[in-house]
Amino acid sequence: MAGLACRAFFRAAVGSRGGVPVLRQGARGLAVTQAVYMPPHRKDPKKMTPEDWQRELTPEQYDVAREGGTEPPFSGAYYNHFAVGMYQCVCCGTDLFSSKTKYESGSGWPSFHSAEGKSLGEAATEVVETRTDTSHFMVRTEVLCRKCAAHLGHVFPDGPEPTGLRYCINSASLKFVPKKMK
Repeated sequence: MAGLACRAFFRAAVGSRGGVPVLRQGARGLAVTQAVYMPPHRKDPKKMTPEDWQRELTPEQYDVAREGGTEPPFSGAYYNHFAVGMYQCVCCGTDLFSSKTKYESGSGWPSFHSAEGKSLGEAATEVVETRTDTSHFMVRTEVLCRKCAAHLGHVFPDGPEPTGLRYCINSASLKFVPKKMK
């Protein structure tokens, strides 16, 4: 019976979307403070409709990854996160950025000097593509997941060596998978 009560508690905390509850230590003990949805990736991402994505992602993930939104600086789950592993696309699960390439840029978003995969020129690789973004009265280089076209963030030419690039990526577009790195 305790297992059923526990599942009901987590289901209520997480909501109808499912997900992985995040427990935090508070003044009164452990509490569920956030639910992070991990999509099951049952369909081909290129065939999914906006309605499919809305069912698969949280509202923030949908706004950022599918609508090109941006989370506020210093608010994302991964801006100050330095565990060892791989940052994947929240929409399709493609490995995008290794923790080995992450660094503190001071921008308020997770920053990486390199994306996974062989370089295809400038900032594009086998796993990310770039395009010119002229929104918000600026000219920037947008970074997208090559597999599912999810908006990840932007890349700037002011990063550290070895590439000189700063991939400034939204946490809402990523999920982190702890891994032992080679």
